[in-house]
Amino acid sequence: MLDAQRYVQDGYRVVVDVDLEKFFDRVNHDILMERLPSRIDDKAVLRLIRRYLVAGIMDGEVVMARYKGTPQGGPLSPLLANVLLDEVDRELERRGYRFVRYADDCNVYVRSPRAGELVLACLTKLYGRLRLKANDAKTAVAPASRRNFLGYAFLCGRGGQVKCRVADKALKTFKQRIRQLTRRSGVGFKTEAVTSCGNSDFADCSSLCCGQPSVDSCLEDIDGIFSRPAERAANVKMVIVDLRLNRFAGKLIGN
Repeated sequence: MLDAQRYVQDGYRVVVDVDLEKFFDRVNHDILMERLPSRIDDKAVLRLIRRYLVAGIMDGEVVMARYKGTPQGGPLSPLLANVLLDEVDRELERRGYRFVRYADDCNVYVRSPRAGELVLACLTKLYGRLRLKANDAKTAVAPASRRNFLGYAFLCGRGGQVKCRVADKALKTFKQRIRQLTRRSGVGFKTEAVTSCGNSDFADCSSLCCGQPSVDSCLEDIDGIFSRPAERAANVKMVIVDLRLNRFAGKLIGN
């Protein structure tokens, strides 16, 4: 995200936001296995990866064979995605493009919509070699301020400074999780669970957006969510304090 923020700050304010259609379900096993020997010498490990790829899927009590794709959410899948998409990264680097990628999420930053269309055509061709397809409904060439990446969005502050903020959709999801954990019915209040939720969701955000009004406003919104009777006010205040301590701890770690 910091690289993306720097690109936008440097004037590359148009983003080619590519969404691969059902990426983890469409990974071609043969193409992936052709690329692994250049990185892995141990044939036993290669056989194990092949078995991992073709392992069946349980649908109720029925085992279904897998002929393509990797287990979505599996610990090895993001690493295999990096191996498969590495040649796309190298081609983008060779052409001097400014881009960031996490697993199958890739954003390329350019200066104009025309340049963005050319990059999109190039990416479509590169992905086609890997038998992957871009999702036309979600792929776009647009101003960077109108697109989200990994749960964050950009805004232009005073003096033209580009800042990160938590995207609206990610913030809405976080609020929903807080509401589920605090349960307005009044049956129990899991302080530790909410604090843990704050740890996971705000640790990275604090290092990216520390000191910016966007993070403070997020915490104020959470303050508003925790409207509770007086007998539980002390617990609620402790949770808010813990979340804010997490933000400052993230700042110290980031430095």
